[in-house]
Amino acid sequence: MRELCSMVAELLGTDAVLFLPSGTMCNEIAYRTHTQARDEIILDERCSAPCPVSDAIETNIVYFEVAGTDLTAPQVSERLLEHGVRIGSMDERLMRAVTHLDVDTAGVEEAARALRVVVGSG
Repeated sequence: MRELCSMVAELLGTDAVLFLPSGTMCNEIAYRTHTQARDEIILDERCSAPCPVSDAIETNIVYFEVAGTDLTAPQVSERLLEHGVRIGSMDERLMRAVTHLDVDTAGVEEAARALRVVVGSG
């Protein structure tokens, strides 16, 4: 396995890569990297992932699709960056917003406004 990872790292021009045998494992590592205990993750209804429900939670990650727009998620991400908003694209249609990096309420509202402008509904 180390040999495979070394080969892929060389092909990609990175220092190292990590092989994860399933999408579920990838998701769990991403969730645990970006959240803390009792945090909430809001996902589109078609996503398959754990969604804890609690009385005392903070939302740190929001996944959403840009289906129904004329733009792909990478295009939306690029256009949002022009407005000073960083929201990552996961693939051609799925986006992920992470709010735990010192993003206050005003920042969230600004991101929502920019998203409406970029996708054409504001």
